[in-house]
Amino acid sequence: MKKLLLTVVVAIGCYTANAQSCVPTWTGSGSGIQPDTTTNLPHATEGLPYSSVIHFKVPHDTTFSGFPATVDTIIIGSVSGLNSIPASIPFAYDPTPSSGKFLGDSLGCVLITGTPSVGSAGNYPIVVSVTIKATTSFGPLSIPQTVNGYRIVVDPVNAIATTDLRRNGLVAYPSVTTASTTLSYFTPSAAVVSFALVNTLGQKVMERRQTSDAGTNELSLDLGALPEGQYIVTMQTDAKFFSTRVTLNR
Repeated sequence: MKKLLLTVVVAIGCYTANAQSCVPTWTGSGSGIQPDTTTNLPHATEGLPYSSVIHFKVPHDTTFSGFPATVDTIIIGSVSGLNSIPASIPFAYDPTPSSGKFLGDSLGCVLITGTPSVGSAGNYPIVVSVTIKATTSFGPLSIPQTVNGYRIVVDPVNAIATTDLRRNGLVAYPSVTTASTTLSYFTPSAAVVSFALVNTLGQKVMERRQTSDAGTNELSLDLGALPEGQYIVTMQTDAKFFSTRVTLNR
């Protein structure tokens, strides 16, 4: 349970004050984070606006040094790494709730935005410092934690996509479009797959379900009725969660 708590803590720390905000949603069971550090954050592209949302549910309880504890709050202390990305619009994070304090057994989300500069291609680790406040049978605890694992990879603006779907799960092409995109995704066995298109406020604007064969599959999306902007495409199976980014630019 402690590992799960720290996983949720990682998600909380991935963003800073911004004019926008996200709306917490949770489609899984129990506590956790979507996406986790294995799936990680969607890639950014030089010169293009970036937006990504992490959704999570904070656990109600956990253990510390073998003792059961009730989670009271998780508080963001600092986030380093976002300001190391060269950007024409600085990268920032905006948590919901805006206080950056998340109660035990609550939903939350964090929105990351920014526009990386041309020439900024690279791998930028995100390091999060938080404080976990919990109650045990022998009194309250205040435990500082430093969490590593998230990163933002900035791709060159002229990069040719060479994504390995077995590793990354989901790709949208073109990722910058005027009206439509095609989702290419990998499932190790036949499965019913759920897709959602989420705007920068965390609102679902489109949902699709498809029965997929084992291997690589495709799904076309008509986005012509949607306004310009950044969208996150999420893909959910019984065992996996993936996400990627689509930009509507007319």
